[in-house]
Amino acid sequence: MNEYGLASYKTPNDFAQREVAWLLGIGGITIKSNYMLQSLDQLSTLQRDYDALFLGMGLATTHQLGVPGDTLAGVQDAVEFIAKLRQTAYLGFMPVGRRVVVIGGGITAVDAAV
Repeated sequence: MNEYGLASYKTPNDFAQREVAWLLGIGGITIKSNYMLQSLDQLSTLQRDYDALFLGMGLATTHQLGVPGDTLAGVQDAVEFIAKLRQTAYLGFMPVGRRVVVIGGGITAVDAAV
């Protein structure tokens, strides 16, 4: 999300990867990805075995409008749109309509509009 879900005018390319690489370069940090926390006992074990614990759950999904037409061709989730935009090698090939409506009041809606 930090790499591809934020508008490019907010963070330079590879910002998140470089930050993680720097952090891991400090040493003593273990990342457990795809780890399923299923019980308080597991959490207690992690707390016992490590000096610090960060649970990064991530964004499961964005809120959908649930209105007729929200699955039509050309209708996109703002986070997905920004991710595509960030990963497109040549922006001239990125399809963007001439008449666009952005629905939303959050900063991601502003980013998509920009």
